[in-house]
Amino acid sequence: MGSILKGVAVVLSLLLLFLLGGLSCAQIGIRQERPAMPDAAELLALSRESDRPIRLSWIKTATQSDPDSTIVHPVFVLEWSDGRTLLVDTGMSAEAAMAFGRPAELVLGSDPTVVGRSVDVALGSARGRLAGLVFTHLHTDHTQGIELLCSDGSPTLDVYMPPAQYERANYTTNMGLEPIESAPCARRVTIADEGLARFPGLGGVGGVRAAGHTPGSQMIVAWVGREDPRAYVFAGDVVFDYSQIAEDRPKPLVYRVLITPEADEQLGEVRRWLDALEKKHGFLVVPSHDLARIESLALPDFATPR
Repeated sequence: MGSILKGVAVVLSLLLLFLLGGLSCAQIGIRQERPAMPDAAELLALSRESDRPIRLSWIKTATQSDPDSTIVHPVFVLEWSDGRTLLVDTGMSAEAAMAFGRPAELVLGSDPTVVGRSVDVALGSARGRLAGLVFTHLHTDHTQGIELLCSDGSPTLDVYMPPAQYERANYTTNMGLEPIESAPCARRVTIADEGLARFPGLGGVGGVRAAGHTPGSQMIVAWVGREDPRAYVFAGDVVFDYSQIAEDRPKPLVYRVLITPEADEQLGEVRRWLDALEKKHGFLVVPSHDLARIESLALPDFATPR
């Protein structure tokens, strides 16, 4: 019995060392990601482009509540006057959303996930008008839905990605990268890793590397409207709720150290950058999972165009 217990202790010790090693490598890697943030003037210049999206809506793929708040898993939909459509993230299928939320049920006592509209069902016939999609980062709750967009005979779908997303993935993003790499309709289009990245053929929008959440995290800036356009920044998981920007408040320590290793110094710079964009230039910041913030902006649900 003593030898068995010793053997179990050795295995557990090795597993612990492996876990700590992975966490340490991820922490070192994320701290080395320090992309330069673009000047506000570059983002303001997007508003002067004539080929900009005229409509912004969203798809609520799933929600999950606890006593304090409700998180949401959205897809944001940008549409141009000629029908071109860009998706920001893809959410999850119903089955994946239920599985994703189960740990929060067991550990945190959250309610079961409430499934909404999956991206393929919501798009319907508009799937053929997709000009491409872009991911704020490669966690599975943002990427798994791409599998729903690649049925038999689906046309090629451009996926705009900075090199950090596919070259420097870590253990938190490898699972989210897999559905993109295996999607038969996906064609990777590399965009700039620094400054304001552009998406070929899509005016009025751009990507900004954020880095501190995952190596390839990025925010999407979009000026929407034919006249007097409004500027939106889809911030992904830079923050989990909007108040963290105004308060310059990081995520809980347990999360950013043990669950998803983050570089809060970098994320602090991003939070202050976003706060300045809002206060000085009127940009509207949209964190991915903050249902209350999304609802406060009165974004319409996506509807298949007439």
